[in-house]
Order: sequence, then C-alpha cells, then structure tokens
Amino acid sequence: MKNESKQKFIFTVILLLIFCLLVILLPVDHFRFLSAESIESKADRGKDINILILGIDARPGELNSRSDTMILASLHPSIERAVLVWIPR
Repeated sequence: MKNESKQKFIFTVILLLIFCLLVILLPVDHFRFLSAESIESKADRGKDINILILGIDARPGELNSRSDTMILASLHPSIERAVLVWIPR
C-alpha cells in the first residue's frame, strides 16, 4: 500500500514538472523564430505605432530588479512625428 502512494506521488511530481516546462518553453519557442522581416511585414505601413520602453533598475546584492523608467513612444509616419510620454512610477 505504501509503495502505491509513493508511485502516485512520483507520477504527480513528474506531471507537474512536465507542465511547468511546457508553460515556460512554449512561449520562448514562439518568439525564437521571429525575424525582422516577419515583424515588419505584419506592421501596417502609414499607421501609428506605439512602443513601450521600460528601463530596469538592478542594484548590487539584490536579487530582484524593478522598472525605473517607463516611456511610451508614439510614432506617426503620416505626419513624420514622434511623441514621447514619460510615465511616472
């Protein structure tokens, strides 16, 4: 009886590990094959483009990092203008 519960536990742990690997690796695999050409071809020419730029603050001795700068860049090709908006934390 004890052997069966140990086997169930090991089986559950293995399934959980496989699930975690799939959750981590599938999104990475999706972006691995993107190229500049494929991204550029999907953008509508002449339409406005918004880009969020994040700066990261990592201090020595700390494991976690934080975003310290947020800038929204809005590109307007039709009028040949770009607008930058700084967003406070």
